[in-house]
Amino acid sequence: FGLKPVSTVSYSIVDRRRQVYNPLHSDSIGTLYEGDGGLYQAYSGIGKRWGGLSLGINAGYSFGRKQTNTRVSILDTVFHYQTNSQTLTSFGDWFVNAGLQYEANVGKNALLRFGVTADLGQKMKASQDISRETFAYNAVGNTNTIDSVFNKNEVEGTIQLPSSYTGGITLNTTVTDQLGRRFDKFMLGVEYQTTNWNDYTFYGQKDNVANSYMVRVGTQIVPDPLSLRNYWSRVSYRAGVYFGKDPVTINGSQLPVAAITLGAGLPIRKFRSYDYQFTVINTAFELGKRGNKDNNITESFFRFSVGLNLSDIWFQKRKYD
Repeated sequence: FGLKPVSTVSYSIVDRRRQVYNPLHSDSIGTLYEGDGGLYQAYSGIGKRWGGLSLGINAGYSFGRKQTNTRVSILDTVFHYQTNSQTLTSFGDWFVNAGLQYEANVGKNALLRFGVTADLGQKMKASQDISRETFAYNAVGNTNTIDSVFNKNEVEGTIQLPSSYTGGITLNTTVTDQLGRRFDKFMLGVEYQTTNWNDYTFYGQKDNVANSYMVRVGTQIVPDPLSLRNYWSRVSYRAGVYFGKDPVTINGSQLPVAAITLGAGLPIRKFRSYDYQFTVINTAFELGKRGNKDNNITESFFRFSVGLNLSDIWFQKRKYD
């Protein structure tokens, strides 16, 4: 079970330009575009294994909100009020996705893992509050409404999220401890993901998006998973790359995306030598680029993340009293 963010809206853009009506009359117009919000998922999952075959299913509730504001100010005259166009959309609904994995031994200490996941898309119920108003800024920078030109609440609609499919394969080498437990020592994997963004609609309207894909290649190495004296020998060191097409289209062309990644899995160990705890702190760093010289948008980005992977047996019946 868990709670995770799926997408985030957060921007503030200022556009200033001069509107010329005739050689004797022009105005400076400033437009402020703002947006915030996001989509989140609260979910619960269960998995079952039959030999080398594993099946998992997640179900939960997607919810969130998106607010957009467009504020226009005419800067060279006192005869026009400033205007604000605001739309607040709240949305949510139930979802389900599933995954399948098969594991096959290819040697005494090597195995192949094949996996696929599917998210069949989701149609979320939505409600919008729409307002168009004139306003003025007060002494502390907040807005005071002067006149509401248009106001409509609880406009019902739907948001269609796209379906997504992922497939991957990994080659793993393992070592076995005295209790017969297997630990990964080396792993090399490749994954392909495609998302049908052509199906996406927001209140029945299409957006500037197209079907996207992403290819990811990564490797992990643990110097000595069974080491009792050297902690850093049990750390999982990771590196990888990914590349593909972003769903956003600019002038009919999709933005290419590519990045390199580095990370580490830091195990948390109890003082006794053998137990059933496998808690790991996962850290990752990404450095990449979206867009190129053929697009109007080019950006470099980096991301640092920290996660906690809990795996433990909390309740175990005593065999001896």
